[in-house]
Amino acid sequence: MGLEISHNHLQETCFILAIIGVVLAITATALRFVSVRLTNRKPSWDDWFSVLATFFFILYVIPLLYLLSVMNGKDKWTAEEVVRIKKAGYSMGPQFCMQQLFAKLSILWLYYRLFSVNEAFLYCVWGLGIIQTAWSIATYLVHWLECIPTAKLWEPTLDGHCINSPAFLAAGETPNSLVDFAMIGLAIWMVQSLRIKTAVKMKLFVIFIMGGLAGVIGFVKIGYGFSATRKTKVEVLDPIWATVQQTCSIICCCAPFYKPLIPEIGLFAKLHSLTTTMFTRSRSSKSRSNAHDKSSSSDPGSLPGNVIFNSNNNNAWMELDGRSSREGSAAQILPPV
Repeated sequence: MGLEISHNHLQETCFILAIIGVVLAITATALRFVSVRLTNRKPSWDDWFSVLATFFFILYVIPLLYLLSVMNGKDKWTAEEVVRIKKAGYSMGPQFCMQQLFAKLSILWLYYRLFSVNEAFLYCVWGLGIIQTAWSIATYLVHWLECIPTAKLWEPTLDGHCINSPAFLAAGETPNSLVDFAMIGLAIWMVQSLRIKTAVKMKLFVIFIMGGLAGVIGFVKIGYGFSATRKTKVEVLDPIWATVQQTCSIICCCAPFYKPLIPEIGLFAKLHSLTTTMFTRSRSSKSRSNAHDKSSSSDPGSLPGNVIFNSNNNNAWMELDGRSSREGSAAQILPPV
């Protein structure tokens, strides 16, 4: 029987997001190392942490794809299929804990390298690192010990006990999301104190917002964990949000390193230059028209002034077009990027 995931929109969404998420994560990490090479810098701990984050994300997605292939677009499964689904889900949870650990350690180590001059900031970085490490190890172990014996997870009739899944979700996701928000607060605190261009600050804030999105997703997962949503639906919703959460974490920890890969004049600068050029040409045309009207009714001596104005506009056009952006007064014409 072929793959029929498309018969269930949630399973289809999960499958697509899993594939796209892995591709984005691998691409983001690869681009990070390309950037490191371009800057002639040796990879440091934060770079290798991002590799580990991507590695554990892949380990999470592999059983997820297997789980979806077993579900195969259906809402009801045979006893054998339920066992296979439970076993696949059992192996996914611990990978999520490790992925979150290394993604955040990558960002925290970057903070440590960049802002080591601020002692109070370093204490906060170390504190968050210790909290995240403790959280990851604790939840990692709890995931493996979710049921005692383990087989009770897929054989409920066995003697033993299992933890309360919604309670564990709330207890596990809350600290993880709070660390996300705390890291955003730290970043904003330090970036605000830096003497950098406003445009650069805005780009950094966009990256931090993405990190905040990962924190928000954690609380979304807690919400539907306690909702009246059917368990079969939650079993697909949870990996959907977890996949988005992990993808955002990897992009967020890699994106700050992409500066060497971005052209000197980016897309927004080109758009700004284009609109400025159009505005300049419009004013130039109007000025020439006014000058022509004046010259026809007054002394022709005003013509040289008009020639100089046109010459300046031509130079401005050359600079905005990028052909002489390093000459003349380009710094006055092109805004900082």
